[in-house]
Amino acid sequence: MGLKHLSIRVPWHDTGWEGTVCQNPNLNSSCLILDRLAPKKDDGADYCLDYEVTKHPNYRKLRNQKNAGKCLDELEDKQYPACVSERMAFMSPFEYNLTIKYPYTYRPKLSHFLPTKISNPPYSASTIPFYWLSKKGIKSLLESNTLPVSMENEKDFEKDNEIRTDWANVYNNQKLIIDWFYSQIKPEKSLCFFYAKKVPFVEEQNRIIIGVGRVKQIDDYREYDYKEDREYRGLIWERMVHHSIRPDFDDGFILPYHAAIKFADENPDIEFDPTELAVYPPKGKIREFSYVTEHVSNDSAIDVMLSCAESLKKAIKIGLKGPWKKSLNWINLQIGELWKMRGPYPGMGSALTALGFSLGNFIALEIDDQLKEDENPWIILEASFENPDDYFSNELAGELKGMKDVWEILTNDEKDLLQLISRFDLSPLQAKMILMPETRDEFGLNFDENEVLENPYLIFEQTHHTVEPISFLTIDHGVLPCHEIANKFPLPDKSKIESELDWRRIRALISEILEEATYEGHSLLPQNLIIEKSKELQLDPPCNLNGKIILAKEKYFLEVIEKIEMEDGKPAYQLTEIYKNANFIKNKLLSRKEGKRNLSNIEWEKLLFNYLEKKYPLEKSKDPEAEKKARDEKSAALREIAESRLSVLIGSAGTGKTTLLSILCQEPEIRERGILLLAPTGKARVKMEQALGLSSRKDPKIKAYNIAQFLVKSSRYNGETGRFFLNDEPPKRVGETVIVDEASMLTEEMLASLLQSIKGYKRLILVGDRYQLPPIGTGRPFVDIITEFKPETLDDNQFPKVGDSYAELTINRRQTLEECGKRYDIQLANWFRGGSLLSTDDMIFDLLNGLKKSDCLKIYQWDSPDEFSHLLFEILKNELNLKTNNDYKTFNNSLGAVNGIFKVGAAKKAEKWQILSPVRNRNHGVSEINRAIHQKFKTAYIRSARSRENKLKRYDDYTKKAKPAGPEEIVWGDKVINIQNQSIGTWNINNKKQEDGYLANGEIGIFVEKSPINNKDFALKFEFSSQLGLEYSFFESLTPMNSKYRFKNIDEDQPSLELAYALTVHKAQGSEFGKVILVIPRNSFNISRELIYTALTRQQDGIIILFEGNPIDLMNYSEEKWSETNQRFTNLFRAPCPREVKDKKDLFLEDRLINRTLRGEDVRSKSELIIANILYHYGIDYEYEGVLEFDGEVRRPDFIIEDDDSGEFYYWEHLGMLNNLRYKQNWEKKKEWYYKNGITVEGGRNGTLIISVDNKKGGIYSEEIENILKKHSLI
Repeated sequence: MGLKHLSIRVPWHDTGWEGTVCQNPNLNSSCLILDRLAPKKDDGADYCLDYEVTKHPNYRKLRNQKNAGKCLDELEDKQYPACVSERMAFMSPFEYNLTIKYPYTYRPKLSHFLPTKISNPPYSASTIPFYWLSKKGIKSLLESNTLPVSMENEKDFEKDNEIRTDWANVYNNQKLIIDWFYSQIKPEKSLCFFYAKKVPFVEEQNRIIIGVGRVKQIDDYREYDYKEDREYRGLIWERMVHHSIRPDFDDGFILPYHAAIKFADENPDIEFDPTELAVYPPKGKIREFSYVTEHVSNDSAIDVMLSCAESLKKAIKIGLKGPWKKSLNWINLQIGELWKMRGPYPGMGSALTALGFSLGNFIALEIDDQLKEDENPWIILEASFENPDDYFSNELAGELKGMKDVWEILTNDEKDLLQLISRFDLSPLQAKMILMPETRDEFGLNFDENEVLENPYLIFEQTHHTVEPISFLTIDHGVLPCHEIANKFPLPDKSKIESELDWRRIRALISEILEEATYEGHSLLPQNLIIEKSKELQLDPPCNLNGKIILAKEKYFLEVIEKIEMEDGKPAYQLTEIYKNANFIKNKLLSRKEGKRNLSNIEWEKLLFNYLEKKYPLEKSKDPEAEKKARDEKSAALREIAESRLSVLIGSAGTGKTTLLSILCQEPEIRERGILLLAPTGKARVKMEQALGLSSRKDPKIKAYNIAQFLVKSSRYNGETGRFFLNDEPPKRVGETVIVDEASMLTEEMLASLLQSIKGYKRLILVGDRYQLPPIGTGRPFVDIITEFKPETLDDNQFPKVGDSYAELTINRRQTLEECGKRYDIQLANWFRGGSLLSTDDMIFDLLNGLKKSDCLKIYQWDSPDEFSHLLFEILKNELNLKTNNDYKTFNNSLGAVNGIFKVGAAKKAEKWQILSPVRNRNHGVSEINRAIHQKFKTAYIRSARSRENKLKRYDDYTKKAKPAGPEEIVWGDKVINIQNQSIGTWNINNKKQEDGYLANGEIGIFVEKSPINNKDFALKFEFSSQLGLEYSFFESLTPMNSKYRFKNIDEDQPSLELAYALTVHKAQGSEFGKVILVIPRNSFNISRELIYTALTRQQDGIIILFEGNPIDLMNYSEEKWSETNQRFTNLFRAPCPREVKDKKDLFLEDRLINRTLRGEDVRSKSELIIANILYHYGIDYEYEGVLEFDGEVRRPDFIIEDDDSGEFYYWEHLGMLNNLRYKQNWEKKKEWYYKNGITVEGGRNGTLIISVDNKKGGIYSEEIENILKKHSLI
């Protein structure tokens, strides 16, 4: 019970951890997640140094001496990289030294501490149990009676030295904690798990296991060197742990991540993502892989080892070279040992603590020390109550005497439950949550002792949504340990699991699989996929499911899992809570759709005309016909959303959704009856309120919230877990008009909770762009609602697209205004909508090929990291009108500075330009781009702020600079993004008053000012683009000024603000920028059609695309198989009907959202579907959207038909909007292109042009197609 394992954090290294400096230091930004390292890393293309050294003038020349790729034993200490103290060389075969500096030598009574050299032996790592040496950790030790740490001594130390810290500084306390921590690590038995906090191939900032070995030796701790003996002493926290991993991997291994990255880069045509090999800490056990060095339980060790085995099996399968079979054998041996070390009752201490023993863990440990082989510790505990002094030390014996009467009143069931709890690796709080009825009530758990005894997996099923979730694997290990433990320590009869295919296990396992599926966007899974996913899980023993087994166990699924049917009648399963959400949404929306309409005498058409005429007079329009048509469309849409009790308002950015809503909301009759504005994110809510010209602060009739903020009031949202849910709280009466913006971001849980929480409204409008990214979470409700509500009579080319509860805006005002010529950016975005295209839209290929130029769309190609970096800065120079690459003054002005100086008001320009990337990592990702820009334009400022000269200045000296803040070293003038929704105070610069403020996740701002708050610290003041004139103040830790904690506790906490010169596309959803620079890397596995569409619709003035490889390849992502939305399994209104994609492994698309031909390909429109199916019916071979090229100019006809016998080529174009003048003119230009290149209707030298046209109803008849084929003798 007392034995633990170690987790040891290491930074990512670009070649390995063998004791060399990174090969490309400035391209490795993954290590900068470590905030002790980020401010110190001083790097370039061929050097990586420690700024604590290079800040001294004498050592700046070291930057000119290449050390990239060099071994530490070739370098002097001063040439070491900053990461050397972060265990970057834990696989080094040689010894090297570290110099440890005491942090408080600036205090007179602590000035005797000297920098102290310690040795880092070969194959070892310096470990620090940071959490337990923090005050937060000490508090936990004191509350659990684990150690008698003296906080009074800590207070005396701080008072005597006039400092305030969050750490243990007193020698005796340090020694006590360090001795306790390492006493639970047993050399030769304990394992050590090396992990990185961030790696370049995994997008989420998560822990990734790097390698595993055994602990071989733990070196003694040592004190600092001193100038002289004084009162205060201190331990060096770094303690060397020797491990067993060697290059031959005989006794441990390093996972082959570098080889996987190289394999993916060298084999772009093979569908392989390095993340497939990534090994993560077990679910719910992140705490054990945090704070640099931490204890790891046997259960967690088993789970990690099973995951490592699965990773290495995949490495073998794809052909990565290495002794992986040897490593698999080693893992198998270790798992056997881990089960023995784990024993039958790893949670006995937590169970006793939950019962009320204040020293429960110590009692469990002393019992463990007395155990003979195969002896049950609970029998010893039972016997010890009779005479505790015979079993325990005085203190523990006294506790047993005090708890004897409690023990005696326990029923047999309660004692059985206590023993059952002890079989699981739980925290004391988790154990209490199961054991104590009052704690169960507090956490909303609905079971009693008997129910848990009869089904232990109920613990997982009921706690997985709490703040203390207990994972399926935790229960599985306790219920089904290795055979030896299971036979010697059987479960109580009530809890006995007959086999690995027991119904309780199967139900919980399927629940786990379905829960994980919701994070991928699925609201259900077909039975066959559940079976496949069960095989992918690393279970010991395995659970070999098949259809018959699941069918036999279905009768036990009640109230947890619902069986449903796919459209073809095959079985599928859905979590009951998701099933209830879907039913609630369906019934509520269909009922409102058929409800009484809101008829009034308001002349909506006239209001719209007057509004638009003031802003865009028809007589000044460059295309009056298009403008008039746009107004007709908007008039019909405005009337529908005003009169319908429920409506969807759909359209891309620039089509006028905001205009319609503004007119609606400004109408007195509507406004006076109350308006509720809602959005999934705080940023979207702020943006909507401003765009509509409304203010919830000034007008009591207007209420505006993000959805989570609104639902907290009715307890339908839990901020700690981030969960939305239905409950029995009565709905709240709201204004008559409810508008939900950015509705494509709604999950099913979010929408169901919202609909249940409101009443009294007459008008619900869901607003958004269906082609944007789907929600992060369950389902795609907005798309499903649109699909259900879209009238069947509305075909692709009908106009306007307005029907009952449905209004779709199709004409883009940006295109009609032609502010920068023809809007090729909009034309390109249309390719990624997934719907039908205009036959002239393929003229975009001329721009992709570089044959045409546009101010609104510029495309550049790059093929290497160096080329990308050079290209990015050249584009910034050109677009921002920089005089030189280092023109920081003009750069600052582009962000709102005046003559290079930032003041309040600067944030007005914060969103004038924005870099977007689909990824955070690698050199083309957001993290590295932000760092590169920061280094380019802020290095001089940062060095000045760090300088000794600046430090010596008084805090009331206005020239004194605030020290760089946070791991990204944010300084004055930096562009930032707020990443947490937070209600904090703000200073209104206009009326000079402190006000209640709200900062939404995603708001972008500028660091505009700083002001001293004492003689040690500055308040850093930020202004945000959506809240001009308001200052939000943060500490130098980047925590808000009025937050509870001023001092950043430990480096696992992330600051509230991040650099924002570059953002991920996901983060930019719901935002608009003046100009966008979009980076698109090759073979990025998180790129989808919706992601590119979202990125291509963020700009107002234009977009510059930096594409890795041939820009023509960008168009591949416009195909259906790249749709993330269409891949999701949902059943909001209809049973799912998935269609397999031929050339993508394990990929299915929803049939109702695609146009699948009889030949099995996906086409863009129903008319094309009819043509393709007729061609297939008559056995005519064709190529859909094939490439046709003449002199570098590319077009993609709808169909290309080659007649092998005659050698004739036929190029088929289907036209859908010839009644539109602009479309007709563009078609004539394309027709000219065909004729110029010898393709004519009559039959030219290079082929025959076939033209078909939609009829007046917007469709095409089969007879018309057959007549065309007969005319050309094709049938």
